[in-house]
Amino acid sequence: MNKSTIRVYLGDYKLTFYDEKIAGQYINEKKTVFNAKMTSEIVKSNPSNLFISCKNLEEDFNLFIKEFIFIEAAGGLINNDKNQYLFIYRHDTWDLPKGKLNKNEAPDKAAIRECQEECGLKKIKLNEFLTNTYHIYFYKKDWALKKTYWYRMLSNETNLVPQLEESITEVSWKDKSEIPAMLSNTYTNIIDVLKEANLLDN
Repeated sequence: MNKSTIRVYLGDYKLTFYDEKIAGQYINEKKTVFNAKMTSEIVKSNPSNLFISCKNLEEDFNLFIKEFIFIEAAGGLINNDKNQYLFIYRHDTWDLPKGKLNKNEAPDKAAIRECQEECGLKKIKLNEFLTNTYHIYFYKKDWALKKTYWYRMLSNETNLVPQLEESITEVSWKDKSEIPAMLSNTYTNIIDVLKEANLLDN
């Protein structure tokens, strides 16, 4: 894991798990115990984001994951030689291509497959791993936690075909200068991916 903090989103609501060795940074923030059964009531009764202190971040977060249906996904931040970035439009929201891992599928292979399927791409070059994101949502009568592996990728294809059966209605290249205007109509974890890629001010 090798991080001092892990962010988990439920919509725009943020849980920050942090190693207690850096507690000074959050010493004045609200701290709480959290598990899946508390999700809906916590959100209703606590409008502010929550900070959760961990003696061992990796071990404690793995215990937290076990409270949920755990789903793994992978996706890509794809750019071309014109320094443009590929976005999809799904459910009236700008997003990056991603999807669930198949059984025994490696995250990097899944990321390439999903980007090809959702955008109609044929050739994608996989570059380096970028970051992981986590979000919670209600899934089949229970709470699920999805971990998404994100990778940098390169493609110069212009024949883009949205995967309509996945409710994607548009696939388009965006200049870096166009990205800030999209932030009010995208997901918070996508903003984190863009920040990690140094496409936004942190």
